[in-house]
Order: sequence, then structure tokens, then C-alpha cells
Amino acid sequence: MSKFVTSTFEVVGWEELPADANENPNLIRIEVIKEFSGKLEGKSTAERMMYVTDRNDPSTGTGYVAIEQFTGSVDGMNGSFVLQHGGLVSSEGIQKSVGHIVPKSGTGALEGIRGVLEISISAAGVHTLTLDYLFE
Repeated sequence: MSKFVTSTFEVVGWEELPADANENPNLIRIEVIKEFSGKLEGKSTAERMMYVTDRNDPSTGTGYVAIEQFTGSVDGMNGSFVLQHGGLVSSEGIQKSVGHIVPKSGTGALEGIRGVLEISISAAGVHTLTLDYLFE
């Protein structure tokens, strides 16, 4: 039986990196660092590829994909695992992302973890990750 955990997180690092030999200014590669609190407690680093239709107004349309290494604890169990996720920002500015824990990526007490996730950002700017997980 799977378990749900929800945690908030803050983006504490955001560094844009060269993305494309064709120098498409709307295609962005980013390293993102997050700190989690709640049932997920820890830190993550993600490599993210993002396309923004208008860099002056990302709410007009944005898409991204990311691979993210989480290290910390889930429900008090320490270890790490890798997330793969992606999403779109609609023209209304609504962001919702979905993804998975990469199979067999868990270490320590999180070895064998698998599951799905959802990331949302509220109108107030609160970032939330919800994880539905179980162990193999």
C-alpha cells in the first residue's frame, strides 16, 4: 500500500547555464537547488531544461523537464533518490508538474522506493511537492 507525503520547499539556488549551440534565447538550461521541509526533509539539486515563449513574461507559456537528486529523509527514513519530472505553465500562469521516482535510484533506508509526484505553486508562491510512494 502506498503512502502520501506532502512538503513545502524553497528554491535557494537558480543558475542559468548555456543551453543550445544555436543560441536560442528562449531555451534555457538551469541548475536548481531546493530545500525541503515537512515529511520530506532535505535538499535537492536539479538539472532543468526549460523553454519560455517570452522571457519577460514566463506566464505566457513555459515548458520544462528535469532530473533531480534528492538527499534527506522521507517520513524519517534517510537516504536519497532521483526524481524525473516536467510540466507546463499555462497562459493563466498556473503551474503544475508531474513525475516519477526513477526506479532503483534509492539509497540507504530509501533503497527500493518508487512512486509518483506532483509539484504545484500556489497563487501566494508556496511551492509544494506531494509524493505517493511505496517500496519494492
